[in-house]
Amino acid sequence: MTRTRAGRVFLTALVTAALAGGLSNVWHRAKADPRDPGAHGSDFTVYTEAGSLMYRGVDPYTVAGSRPRFRYTYPPCFALLVGPLWASDRRWQAVIWAFCEFWLAIGLILEGRHLVAWLRERGLELGDRATGRYLLAASLGVVLPVAYCLQLGQVAIPLACLLVSGFRLALTGERRARIFAGGVLLGCAAGFKVFPVVPAGLAALYLWAGGDRRRGWLAAAGVAAGLVLWLFVLPALLLGWGANLAFLQSFKLNVLDSPALNQPEGLYNQDNLSLAIALADAGRWAGHEQEAVLRLDAPSQVALRLVVLALTVFAGCRLSRTGEPLAQAAAFGLACVGAVLMLPLVWFHYYVLTAPAVLYVPLQIHRAGRPRASMVMAWAPFVLCLVDYLGMPATHWWRVLPVGLAAWLVAALALTRGSE
Repeated sequence: MTRTRAGRVFLTALVTAALAGGLSNVWHRAKADPRDPGAHGSDFTVYTEAGSLMYRGVDPYTVAGSRPRFRYTYPPCFALLVGPLWASDRRWQAVIWAFCEFWLAIGLILEGRHLVAWLRERGLELGDRATGRYLLAASLGVVLPVAYCLQLGQVAIPLACLLVSGFRLALTGERRARIFAGGVLLGCAAGFKVFPVVPAGLAALYLWAGGDRRRGWLAAAGVAAGLVLWLFVLPALLLGWGANLAFLQSFKLNVLDSPALNQPEGLYNQDNLSLAIALADAGRWAGHEQEAVLRLDAPSQVALRLVVLALTVFAGCRLSRTGEPLAQAAAFGLACVGAVLMLPLVWFHYYVLTAPAVLYVPLQIHRAGRPRASMVMAWAPFVLCLVDYLGMPATHWWRVLPVGLAAWLVAALALTRGSE
């Protein structure tokens, strides 16, 4: 047996074992016990039940489902797409979703590999071994958040796939339809969970700033079309125009404008891995009242989001001005990291969305002639996630992951300066 064939057999066996073990774990966690609703450990059934309620004309944003502690907090479209699964056994719902997400995670890796191959064809000087090392580091950098997402039945993996696939199409497309389609995928990601509007919008801006105005405008038009498709067209086809508008209004009133969203009690949680919480902790240690620091409209919190956004936009535009595809990809990766750091509520699986940065930013640093620094930057996210995961709950209380990611972003901004 040749070495290549042996490697493929080993990889196939490893993937099969991971899939079987993961689905077994999901099956066990998704057990439903009417006497103990808290024993059910899959969030995916929250989405399927919400969709089922919508099809029956019930508002899931105001009516508690079978698990009152967990409410549906996204726009209607996703729940409507998966709602028909509610009729099946809860364990099977969770397993079906985990199976789909597993292959989406594989697709996320292949998307990165595809774009790196495209960049190498266009002048990126990177050998096969170096390519393998960067791809391995990027894959391991998000493997723990991916595993956590699969275990809980969350949606960070498809969200990351929409962003990564959309950007690749918009960046590499040579025909207008392909560029526009990439923008549509980015827009769907923004409509899916609202906050990805930051990387989606900045992706179009960076393509425009790269000198290809037509590409930038097409991507921006695609983003707008994707938002309309996800928020209005698809739900209207599934449910009806009037019913969808009513649910969107309820989503705005009960989720986006909810007073609870601005209450410290809802945000100060051991498992909340946001930079906002780390800032609140620092303020508390400095003698400030936690409640005053942690409110979303607190000056320190507003300043934090504005600083992260300004640094991300400035660095991204600076990189993109060269028109170099790798620089634009690195800028997009920084936008994804910035979006995560600006959120007031971040769970461990959200860090799947840093995948573009973990791959493209180190490659940009490598291209600038700093191979050692680039390799450190490539492996740092994996080390951060591993330390956070192994050290729970202490590392969650010390906010190791958000503080570490913020430091990684600052280092990335410094190391990419001059690389353009």
